[in-house]
Amino acid sequence: MLKVKLKQVAVVSAVLSALGISGAVVADDEKTFFQVLARAQVEMVNASGDIPDLTGEDGFHITDAWGNGRPNSHNWSGLFLDAGHKITDGLEVFGRYSFNFNMDGLPDGRAKYRDNYIGVRGDFGAVRAGRLESPYKLAGLGWDPMNATSLQARMNAGRSGGALGHGGFHNDSVDYNVTMNGIKFSAFYSRGDGGPSGPNQNSMYAGSIMVPVGNVELLLAHFDADDRGAGKRDGTKLGARYQEGAWTFAGQYEFRGTGVDNGDYLFLTGAYKAAIGQLSLSYGRFMDDSIAKTDGDYVAAGLMRRLSPNFAYHAGVRYTDRDSIGSETLVGVGFRFTWQNRMSW
Repeated sequence: MLKVKLKQVAVVSAVLSALGISGAVVADDEKTFFQVLARAQVEMVNASGDIPDLTGEDGFHITDAWGNGRPNSHNWSGLFLDAGHKITDGLEVFGRYSFNFNMDGLPDGRAKYRDNYIGVRGDFGAVRAGRLESPYKLAGLGWDPMNATSLQARMNAGRSGGALGHGGFHNDSVDYNVTMNGIKFSAFYSRGDGGPSGPNQNSMYAGSIMVPVGNVELLLAHFDADDRGAGKRDGTKLGARYQEGAWTFAGQYEFRGTGVDNGDYLFLTGAYKAAIGQLSLSYGRFMDDSIAKTDGDYVAAGLMRRLSPNFAYHAGVRYTDRDSIGSETLVGVGFRFTWQNRMSW
């Protein structure tokens, strides 16, 4: 009879879990695994200014992240069920089924799901098919120290958001990921284009490359979701991150087509790992190329500290300003809880 081993595994980071790559390695004598990962974020924030007044969200909130003047946007919480079976020493089949939830509960429609897929991986890399995140989104996503919190840059004039930016998932997709000599390549195709279905539905292509050069990491990412009559729906992202001791500095620049944001994003951030936790200061700017000229600025200062593998907290302040729309100031504190259990046999 098969002996089932129960293991408590610490979560390396939210980014790794979102990628669907397990931080634990299946031992040579263990062919099959099943893993449950649950994570929840609770934030207590106060929003003030023209933007929350306009959206009706001014005042105190209990939320899971914040974006575009609204709570529970581009959030962190989720439930992930992962499984895999080792066919040979160099080949494994694996899959994931996951749910998205926030402080309002389980969203309606497709938003209730995160990434759901099946795939194979080995020395050649990994191939997945199902509901996936694009390489454009994932490349450098965690470079924002406050990503997936109410202080994040995406959807707050500092970085792009949505399914064709640093958010969302794509159904009917396939991707290929491989790392060679430390260089990470990713290629992606989706039968849909990130918008609602209909006669104008197109397909989407995306890719990214991340190259380490000493203490520096460089990235290039691109997507093309064709044209829906409102202009080219494409984007290109360039970035670099430098790490030295307790210091980390990163920057990225996005060129966004007329059919998406019709403008460019600049994002800069610096972080220092102190005894009390990671201190960060970030700045972003959106440069609108449309007639509306709703340029935007983003500034955030935050502290994030992990007290154990299962618990962390953060606090800080964010300021967003959009021309012709107004500003938003958000102050808050948040808590992250993680639980993970792995069975292998």
